[in-house]
Amino acid sequence: MASLRDFLTDRLLEALGRPARVARVVRDHPCLPAQLEEPARCIDLRQVAAWHDWPGHSWRKPDEIILEGWQPEPGRFAMFHRRVAALSNFAICETHDDWQCDIQTVEGLSSSKSDLQRYATMDDFVEATCQSLDGGATPGLIEPISEDTLRKRLAHREIRILHHPSTSDHFVRHLWDGRVFLCQSGGSHNLAAARFLAARLGRPVPLRGRLYEHHINPAAVAVLQEDYAMVVLGGGAHDSAFNALHDALGRFGASFLCCGLPRQYGGPHERLRALFFSRFDPRSFAVATLLMQAGAADLGAHLEGLVARQAAMPTAGRFIRGRPDPGRLRLVATNPAASG
Repeated sequence: MASLRDFLTDRLLEALGRPARVARVVRDHPCLPAQLEEPARCIDLRQVAAWHDWPGHSWRKPDEIILEGWQPEPGRFAMFHRRVAALSNFAICETHDDWQCDIQTVEGLSSSKSDLQRYATMDDFVEATCQSLDGGATPGLIEPISEDTLRKRLAHREIRILHHPSTSDHFVRHLWDGRVFLCQSGGSHNLAAARFLAARLGRPVPLRGRLYEHHINPAAVAVLQEDYAMVVLGGGAHDSAFNALHDALGRFGASFLCCGLPRQYGGPHERLRALFFSRFDPRSFAVATLLMQAGAADLGAHLEGLVARQAAMPTAGRFIRGRPDPGRLRLVATNPAASG
């Protein structure tokens, strides 16, 4: 009797535009509403959320991003696809050839034989992996701290950004993160050791190469916010919960678009998905409101926060004169002559 009463109550509420069955699914599956947690900062480039490549699993054509979604049709809840124009220019990449910086500017790396995710800073990485153990007979890469040790570290052939002008090694910076990473195929320990030594000896070490600087397009975020309420939900191991939600959305007649979040190696984004609910569809917007009230992250607000964060970052065209302090960002003009 209770289930029949619940069924009739849900039908009545849904006729009035209230997503009662969706609310019931959310109560029964508290894993569905998800937050966008920032991972602990580390020196591994793969841990920076790749918003410049978002959405990664959508259909891609020249100047088009097409998302998969579901919408009510007579007698069924049917899959459909929609071109989302704002996503085709969601992120912008600026390329700076022959860009120059001091070695202290580099705050992370793309690869290493060591697990870069374990280290919050380059100095942490050096202190854990580049010293001799217990004063052993084999000296570490930073011992002794001297000009000669620094020269030996910089002479390592796998620091290709120094020794091979035609190298594919390059710099990468995501303005929503702010740090400069060296995307390299070797030499991680020697470069990090050289950076450590140079800071303690007060020696500038200029590096030069191509810089790819990514930033989120504020205009694209504004358009997405105008058109959609974007909600973050759990996925992966909780597919049965998502299937229950999908069924409830179909019965309520609320259309939505869906995609994954940016790749982030081993990070919290990997098991989440974003649902786009049209602000112009009352039933869809009612579901988005309910999900956010239940604790699901507002992806639009998150993106606006990233845009605000990147607006406060100096771009590659700005630079700081003088010797850098250890760990301090020092950006040098693309044209070295401009630094006068």
